[in-house]
Amino acid sequence: STDNLSELSFWPLEAQRPIVIGGYDTSARRPVVFTPDGKWLATCWGQDELRLWPLPGNRHREVRELEIESTSVRTGLTIDPAGERLLVAGYGEYLFVVPLDGEEPLRLEGFQSTTFLEKGAFSPTGRLAAAATGFASEEKKLRVWDLETGEIAVFELPRPVNTAAGEESGLSGRVSNFVVGDLAFADESTLFTAGVIGVLRWDLETGSYEQLVPARPGQMYRLWLSGDRRRLMTWGNGECGSLMLHDLARGEFQEIKTFADCGDLEWPERVALDPSLSVLVVGRPDGTLWVDRVGGGTPHLLTGHEGT
Repeated sequence: STDNLSELSFWPLEAQRPIVIGGYDTSARRPVVFTPDGKWLATCWGQDELRLWPLPGNRHREVRELEIESTSVRTGLTIDPAGERLLVAGYGEYLFVVPLDGEEPLRLEGFQSTTFLEKGAFSPTGRLAAAATGFASEEKKLRVWDLETGEIAVFELPRPVNTAAGEESGLSGRVSNFVVGDLAFADESTLFTAGVIGVLRWDLETGSYEQLVPARPGQMYRLWLSGDRRRLMTWGNGECGSLMLHDLARGEFQEIKTFADCGDLEWPERVALDPSLSVLVVGRPDGTLWVDRVGGGTPHLLTGHEGT
């Protein structure tokens, strides 16, 4: 996790306090992601500092740095299922697939330079990569790249709820230009997106979509997909007491109660479940991490994390 602009925290869950590594001058966005084998943690802070941190069980002990073209901000890191490539997001012209072996990064073309991308996604085989407009005044697109053939599919994103062409949305200020915050592949032809347009399930073969979670005026939705791609968790700001867990195979969903009152903390920033789907971790906007049992109980704060 990331506490402030200069620290990276490792959380051994059996220890009393985290391991904190400092000494960085970073931007407000500090994405991190584990490789599938759990041997590396990738971080991308600042303009061009893409690093791989060796974790316990890794025979390599030195931190590795990967070269990537410099830009003012990086917003998201996604690792492919094979653990061989990173999808690094930022502004539209700085969307790259970066091999972990140090080979030349691949720039994914198409988005305007002023379009802000929150993150990207790889398909289960790693053949496809996708990204969608996160923040932009004009461009509202979903793009999918075939990394083997070089083909690009482009889809028009729907407008925010209660917003007609040329009109302001129900969201306030700059938030009216936000579109998609999260996206994830369920399989090679199915993609989920979440944002001010609700949670959508896309059929990439036809270009059509259906609404899994309806959009609401003033709501920004998020999603989390389990490692086996069979469970999807969704939530929105203003809905602090209810995270929805969707069983994609059965077409069923259940409401997960976490915190009854969010107070000034607004909504969960990030959430994740352990492989047993019984332990829930919630990251809050104040920088704190909370652990909860899906079946009930009192959530507890991971100690040693001051927040910002």
